Amino acid sequence: MHKTSTFYFGFVLDLQGHDISCQLNTDGVRLFKSAENNVWPIYLSINEMPYKKRRRNTALCGIWYGSHKPNLTTFLRPFVSKCNVLQHEPIQWKHEGQLYTSRVFFPLFTADSVARPMVQGFKQHNGYYGCPWCLCPGERPKVQ
Repeated sequence: MHKTSTFYFGFVLDLQGHDISCQLNTDGVRLFKSAENNVWPIYLSINEMPYKKRRRNTALCGIWYGSHKPNLTTFLRPFVSKCNVLQHEPIQWKHEGQLYTSRVFFPLFTADSVARPMVQGFKQHNGYYGCPWCLCPGERPKVQ
């Protein structure tokens, strides 16, 4: 069993053997311009796959459909619970007849500027205390 360490934005992910790291992504999409309903999918891709293969094999892991934005704490809770289990309890999978055992890690969750504060439980960037890195309330210029 070989050991590798992967550096992800300031922290080391200790991958061993056939461990897998995944990237998650979500973003809201309105199905039709005239429709009130929208969809918030959760996509998963495996970082160890070559880029083109990773793009072709992105998996849909969850989906929210409704007339309003989801409460992402409620929407993501079961998914995050399962992700935490996969880091400690390895999965077994078979490829070309050979059995592998892997832990699965989720170091990356990408989202656009609208979805990111919802995922992080912050206010949006244009709200008071909307900055995720500081405690400044920010200023709102007065428009005349």
